[in-house]
Amino acid sequence: MINKAILIGRLTRDPLLKSTVSGNVFCSFSIAVDNRVAKGAEKTASFINCVCFGFTANNLAKYQKKGSLIGIEGRIQTSEFVDKENKKVYSTQIICEMITFLGAKPVQNNLDNGDNGDNGVISNYDLSDEELPF
Repeated sequence: MINKAILIGRLTRDPLLKSTVSGNVFCSFSIAVDNRVAKGAEKTASFINCVCFGFTANNLAKYQKKGSLIGIEGRIQTSEFVDKENKKVYSTQIICEMITFLGAKPVQNNLDNGDNGDNGVISNYDLSDEELPF
């Protein structure tokens, strides 16, 4: 059986790095993915919840922000729980195994203040819709 998801989209908010009680890091985020529409129809998007762990989570939180274009590869996971009103609620998310940064490469400022450059990362620029491959 195959459970594989490959998506390209933009982060809907800045990734927030979190850790479990045992100290493992993870990052929950969502991406906006354009839906195909008929010519002349209004564009729509799907908002996909995702999570990544470890090294991937650290890099996503460090180098990407809201609006950054990324590619994700992973598996779909559905879970269920009972809410406060005793109703069964289903949740679906992508468990990311690989994330590719697709926007412009971050550029570091050449500051002459002895800084190591970690805080000189400039965010990715935004592409217009005409420049996107979908």
